[in-house]
Amino acid sequence: MVGVLAMLTLQPLAPSYAASSQTSNSIGQNISTGTLKAAAVRLASDIPTGSPLAIRPVGKRAYPFVKNFGTLPLKSFTLTQSVAGTSIYICETSKFVNNSITACESGEVPRLVGSTTTISNFIFQNPLPAGSSYWLAIDAPNNDITSISISLTGSNYHGAVLNG
Repeated sequence: MVGVLAMLTLQPLAPSYAASSQTSNSIGQNISTGTLKAAAVRLASDIPTGSPLAIRPVGKRAYPFVKNFGTLPLKSFTLTQSVAGTSIYICETSKFVNNSITACESGEVPRLVGSTTTISNFIFQNPLPAGSSYWLAIDAPNNDITSISISLTGSNYHGAVLNG
């Protein structure tokens, strides 16, 4: 009789009980692992250097990229730039029209990322897929700016639980 009891305790749970338990504990969230890594780069094909991007505006404008070098879609970023009063815009669906800051080729209206030296937690309307990039436009306060330094850190935190 002892052998029979041991055999019964080693049997798996009945399928209906296991399904019920799994359903009651599920809260419907997907959990992903991966990396968050973003940088400002001169060209969409560039790789990150580990240093801030130093870019020289032509006239008052420069057009670098924010690129996602991680494995997860990027939902937001923090940007630090070196010249106060410089405005930074973004086109998330295409490039800027004819060196402008007011129009994207797709018809999208460029969004102002900010004009302070530290722009915290800018949230994309369309998360930036891994390996992809979006255009930035830099509008310097005057034509005398010889270099603007840009550092960018990607994040996926913007005050909510993230489902991916």
